[in-house]
Amino acid sequence: NAVLSRAVSLSDFAVISVINTMLGIFGVVLAAVSNSVNHTVAFLTGKGEQESASTFTLRTALVSLIPIALLCVAWIIALPYVSHYLNIPQSNLLYAFTAIIPFGIIATVFRGSLQGKFLFAVLGVIILGESISKLFFAWLAVYVGRPDLAALSIPLSVVVNGLLAVYAGVLANKRMSSRPTSRDPGPIALDSGSEPGMTQEVPSFPHKFFWASLLAGTSGTAFLSLDVLLAKHYLNPESAGLYSLLSLLGKIVVLLGSFLSTFIITVVSNHAGKGTDSRPVFHKLFTGIVLSTGLAF
Repeated sequence: NAVLSRAVSLSDFAVISVINTMLGIFGVVLAAVSNSVNHTVAFLTGKGEQESASTFTLRTALVSLIPIALLCVAWIIALPYVSHYLNIPQSNLLYAFTAIIPFGIIATVFRGSLQGKFLFAVLGVIILGESISKLFFAWLAVYVGRPDLAALSIPLSVVVNGLLAVYAGVLANKRMSSRPTSRDPGPIALDSGSEPGMTQEVPSFPHKFFWASLLAGTSGTAFLSLDVLLAKHYLNPESAGLYSLLSLLGKIVVLLGSFLSTFIITVVSNHAGKGTDSRPVFHKLFTGIVLSTGLAF
């Protein structure tokens, strides 16, 4: 967004900001899924049950195909109303947003698994690949003289992110499943008190954790994003573009301050799986968040 604000008109930038905002709103669901997978995989990894963690990831990805199909149908049905409310005549941009639903959810499952296994370097490469691809597709649209299509860089980058996440996630699952565990002499059923030698039970998806994470994410997104959609509806294109630019500056401050919060669920869940006290690590991360937030302001 910061780069495109200098290369496209204010009206086109307003459309790009709206697409980004819709992605941020949908990101509340994606973040809840990612946090749930991250929490479960980190817990299982802490217990030394890598095979159960890999099976849980793959099963979650397969089960998610049903809500993906339902969400795609619902979005396509709602497209005419969304396009009219947000004053976006280019309906092809909103149709392209449909690709974000399947690739975004599948990518989120595998990214949450990678994070739960402490593969932060791999996760960083995936995020970097998404950012570079978004910048490239946006530059390409401007270079060929179609800045009005620069918003397509957003769904295209999500597709790239999804492909990278699936490849890295499947590869990591194979490698970690093949490693011998040093903690347990044999597979143990999760939270069942069974004896060594029995098959590990794969835990079900943590629905309570998911809904709690969804509720927490909704409050933050409502504070940061909904005003951009309202500005696009009520203001003229140029004013909406200026408002989106100011909103971007505020989001940069918030994101810089919350960078370390990414590690909290992973570290705390891993310590819970090991049965060790997670409070010292949590206090360090919380202190870092407070300091980084102060520096960002």
